[in-house]
Amino acid sequence: MAPAAVAVGVLAASRWLATPRVGYLAICLLATAVGIVETVARPRRVALRLPLAISCVALLAFAVMAAGAQQRLARFATNPTAVGAQQAAAQQKLLASRVDAELAALRAAATRARRLVGTTDDVSHSLERVVGDQVRRSALVVHGDTLLGWAGTLHANPRALTGPSGVVATPFGLTLYAASDSGGVRAVTTSLLYVSPPADRLTRGLAQRMPGSEVTEGFIFSTPRDSTGRDALRYSDHGRPLFVARAIVPSADEVRFRMRERARVRVGVSLLIALVAFLIAASRREAGAFATLGAVLVVLRAIAVVPLSEFSTRSRLFDASIYFLGAGRAYTSNAAALTLTSATMLLAALLVVRRIRRGPPRLVGAAIGILGAVLGPYFVRTLSRGITPPAEGAGAALWLMWEIPLCLAATTLLVLAAWGGRSALAGRRSADSAAGPAVAMLAAIVAPLVWMAPGQWPEWYALLWVAAVAALVATRRRRYWLLSAASVAALGATTVVWGATSRGRRDLAAGHALGEPARQPIGRRRHVAPHGAGPPRAVRAVGPRCIGLSGRAHGVGGRTTDRQLRLGAIRRGLGRRAPRRARGGEGDAGGDCVPRERIWRTGRRRADARRCGHDPPRAAHPADRQ
Repeated sequence: MAPAAVAVGVLAASRWLATPRVGYLAICLLATAVGIVETVARPRRVALRLPLAISCVALLAFAVMAAGAQQRLARFATNPTAVGAQQAAAQQKLLASRVDAELAALRAAATRARRLVGTTDDVSHSLERVVGDQVRRSALVVHGDTLLGWAGTLHANPRALTGPSGVVATPFGLTLYAASDSGGVRAVTTSLLYVSPPADRLTRGLAQRMPGSEVTEGFIFSTPRDSTGRDALRYSDHGRPLFVARAIVPSADEVRFRMRERARVRVGVSLLIALVAFLIAASRREAGAFATLGAVLVVLRAIAVVPLSEFSTRSRLFDASIYFLGAGRAYTSNAAALTLTSATMLLAALLVVRRIRRGPPRLVGAAIGILGAVLGPYFVRTLSRGITPPAEGAGAALWLMWEIPLCLAATTLLVLAAWGGRSALAGRRSADSAAGPAVAMLAAIVAPLVWMAPGQWPEWYALLWVAAVAALVATRRRRYWLLSAASVAALGATTVVWGATSRGRRDLAAGHALGEPARQPIGRRRHVAPHGAGPPRAVRAVGPRCIGLSGRAHGVGGRTTDRQLRLGAIRRGLGRRAPRRARGGEGDAGGDCVPRERIWRTGRRRADARRCGHDPPRAAHPADRQ
């Protein structure tokens, strides 16, 4: 009863990950409760108690976290405006406390720096210890017009650091500073408050290192002259206004999408633990053959239901742009899906080989062995067609993401083929156990030598791998037979991955020669939705007169295409004037615009720019013109 309850709970949890609904969560909770009661109250099978208990605890943790996420989703859906305002106020309050602490640290460092004495080198070495963070902070000591020493990385014009404290805007970002004056010696310490893209790939400012929330996304920093936004944070230091900050609250659809995304990531680990423990419990001999078969089917069903591509923002293992094979549907939608599927099938194959010791009839075994030897190399090669090398090249991590699932799939096929071959031989004379790996190594070494244009192997090359698999199939079961099968599979996976990456580089080179733009990896984007396109992303409209938030971007079908973004970047880089758009069009910010001359363009993510008139002024802040 307990395994069946856990299976129902796992399937309900998988359905909740695909479509968060209260009904699936209620079924998961009920099934988990039944599983816990059956596991504790009926200890008939002691060997199954521990894995089933682990699976029940993981499902219980899943249900608790999913219930919290479901409650937050319902609360936001009821009143998104109030929840957004509350979260924005909390983020602005947190930003104010962080800036207070940073200014206190900068003042203390400036006071210590002002008291330093010695030569320029001595002062600079001492300032390095005072600053601490050499990338985001800096310090300099001046006596009149003479620079006594400096340390760290200064991201602002030193001539703009005139007051006792303040914020300086540059094209790089915003810099927070504090100064200490006494006896003609002035010490200034600075810290990055915000870094503009694309420089945010190198470092991040104080506002970007803050823990985010599910509703807000970064900040918009304005000058103290900005009078719009009553709920904005108007930060002042000892009566001197420094900046105005507003937390960015995207559209309601985007917030719901991000809340679901974060909830999936949090509860996905619990579901994975429950699946592994359930599979271990069902694979024990005490559970029986039907329980094992049912567990394998449940795991495969969970892999097909769970939207694994939703996790592509966390790891490239779930990225469909580096591996996708449509023939396998959900089981080959990304490298993670293929890895889980291959590992589950390998475990099932090993259990079959271990429990059915007599093996199949001789004719059936011969058919399995022959089919495995002949079709095995082509099967692995077919799986390798889903490999898509990115434009920036493939490193060791990507090679492992491709090789491991292919190796597991090939090992599964070789285990079954060897099992059938041993049944067909039935004690007859067999090949040496090292013959298969030796032939496979020879084939792997020969692979780069016989590679032909336009990126393929000759027809006879597949016969080497057929011979390697046949030698492995004709081997009698010995102590290290599984190691031999894994060696042949690993060598085959390495060879086909090398071939796939070589063809990918050839295609990229050919496209570059023809002037085609490089493919943008989907994993670098915000989200990959396998079951349909997600909600439109909110973009920030930037023009010479206004800046705000718009729910839709201009472009084909209401979206800005990658080609339009690239052409816009090229025009801006070449100094050409982009085509003007009429005001008041679709996607404009409406009345929520702020004068462009009184605002800094900031935010945690990179915004897609939309022009609504003339070219924006070069200066980011009126103080920069002085």
